[in-house]
Amino acid sequence: MSAAVPVAALLLGIINLWYGVLRPWWRNRSADPDARLELVTYQTRNGWQQDERIVLTNRGPAKMTDVRVLVNDDGGQDYTNEVGALWPRQPVAVVHPGQTLQLKLERTLAHNRPGSLLVRWRDGRRGRQEREFWLTYHQVP
Repeated sequence: MSAAVPVAALLLGIINLWYGVLRPWWRNRSADPDARLELVTYQTRNGWQQDERIVLTNRGPAKMTDVRVLVNDDGGQDYTNEVGALWPRQPVAVVHPGQTLQLKLERTLAHNRPGSLLVRWRDGRRGRQEREFWLTYHQVP
């Protein structure tokens, strides 16, 4: 009977260590990116213009480093290098939690619309992480 109390206290201490220290530390090591394709309409001196941009957001809690983005069309063909301008230059060094990265697409009529986006990055976890997003247009006023 006297050994049950210390064993129960040890188990309670281990559970508190897991939920109070180790689990939050483990969760704070990973970044959580989100991406969407925006169609932006704006007025210039020459009339109305439309731009396409991919907005990549790090929802945190960790920062994303060495971020690389690959754009594919609806057919799955990679045209990251064929697009007129993909800004900024890759790889992007750091995307902090809550920060957005706007990739402006200037493509010709010969290109299909962007269909998917593959994002590769590093965070507090081992190795390189990657996630694929299927893109649909979101109209931005």
